[in-house]
Amino acid sequence: MNYSIAPLAWPDEALFSSPAIALAEHGRFRTAVLDGLIPGMDRATLWNSPLFMILLSGVYALTGESQFVARSLSFGLACLALYIFRRIIALLDTARHVRVLALLAICFDLTFLRAANTARMDMLSMCWYLGAFFFLIRAHLKQYGDGPDIIHASVMESKSESGAMQLSFAASQSSSHTTASSASFWIWNYFWTGICVGGAAISHPIAILLAPIVFIFIIPRWRGFLMFGIGAILPVMGWLVYIIRYPGLFALQFGLQLLRKKDIFSLLGGDTGGVFVVFSAQYGGKAYTMIPVLLVFLAVIAGGAYIIITRIRNIPMGRWQSLLTLRLYFAMLAVFILLFLNSEAWYPLYAGPTLLLLAVNMYHLHASARSPVQSRWPLHALGVLFLATFLIFTVRENFVYRTPDAAEDFQQKVLLNAHECRSVYLRVRPDPYFRLRSIYPDMEVLEFVPGKLQSDNQATGLLPDLINTMVRKYEPALYPLDYPEFLRTRYREIDCFLLDKNHGWEPVLNEYLQSNRSKFRQIQIPARSPLENATLWGRIAP
Repeated sequence: MNYSIAPLAWPDEALFSSPAIALAEHGRFRTAVLDGLIPGMDRATLWNSPLFMILLSGVYALTGESQFVARSLSFGLACLALYIFRRIIALLDTARHVRVLALLAICFDLTFLRAANTARMDMLSMCWYLGAFFFLIRAHLKQYGDGPDIIHASVMESKSESGAMQLSFAASQSSSHTTASSASFWIWNYFWTGICVGGAAISHPIAILLAPIVFIFIIPRWRGFLMFGIGAILPVMGWLVYIIRYPGLFALQFGLQLLRKKDIFSLLGGDTGGVFVVFSAQYGGKAYTMIPVLLVFLAVIAGGAYIIITRIRNIPMGRWQSLLTLRLYFAMLAVFILLFLNSEAWYPLYAGPTLLLLAVNMYHLHASARSPVQSRWPLHALGVLFLATFLIFTVRENFVYRTPDAAEDFQQKVLLNAHECRSVYLRVRPDPYFRLRSIYPDMEVLEFVPGKLQSDNQATGLLPDLINTMVRKYEPALYPLDYPEFLRTRYREIDCFLLDKNHGWEPVLNEYLQSNRSKFRQIQIPARSPLENATLWGRIAP
């Protein structure tokens, strides 16, 4: 695979690579691609969770900055995530063919593949996410001693005269699982769960997904929350110490990042098209793949509810809390709702593995069912869905659209036309950041993300007021911040702007360019379908 072409280069990769190489080469955690576009970026990087950037900087210290190296790090983390996923499946005591089917399904999940081959923190977050699941499930099995649902129980079915089915459970372990040794075991598993959640928090804000999962698995063992809390705070302490050094900049950078995401819970419309489009589009981007994805996911959720309800009726009173499938189902439901109610394109990554864990656990429920198909179909359906969407996407992108060839042609045109630029501002995909940095090492390359930040300095509300208060107290030189004028000042220093057609994303930049059209020459950079054309605004020398 040519990592400089496929998957298409994403602007986020530059945002994470820039502070990593600065830390590796100069020992300063700054984000050069946002220098002058977000206040304080020349002093500290506080706009996102830092762990992936720090890890990448360690690799860069040995290799130098490279898209191939950065994406290879994500790929290595994806392999680790697959290993953890396999360990979780092994806890569920499934047959070999089920383990293989589940692993193949996640390997064909398009959202997993994209994150595994993109220089972002998603695979690092996935490792922590699955690690938390591993320790929670292991604690559950030790705590209740009966394995997942009825897998470790001997189930005997006999028809009564009325035709009703009677279930009798034989204990799989002696009562020794209530000993102090057993209690210590699951308590420490909750501690390691906390470590995973803390690690996830300093990797990606999406760690919030783990909050309902932890609550669902630990309740009613309240002592577990104490050990969990101790574990969770330890990984975060280093970041908190760094934040304390720059509280005003943290409020400004991280706060503006949150304000930028204020519309991600739009059900319909907006820049992204709303949650229905964003969630399902990650599995191919066309109606013939988006609709089946939603239908299969919803069918698995509904089918899982039906299967669980029918089984609970046969569980003796007092055994409900030992239903691992019940906990997995509510955890999956909470995650699915949180993912579905936002329109951030990367977040559906967590849906596939969570649904697969539930499907694997439900697979063995046929032990007490009249029809094995009833509990087996969710895993089969997900496997077929992921394989089908993978094949459709691969054939379409590589043989119909020939997207890798189109991306290479586009980037060559960018390199040819941008050679006179001393600085260039990018808002285009595929993002040519790494190509420009390697071919023109003296060129200053800037990224577009700040353009979607709040440009209204009169914005009110709890978060804007809190940001203003923190900035006024700890960064008085930046207060009051007239953000539109702050951006215009920086725009006047930039030679070139390479932009796509999404002018509405950056009203301040669009207004600046339109009011200064005579100072720029516009060069159209055509792109072959499915890519979009771009325009290079080059400043005319006085």
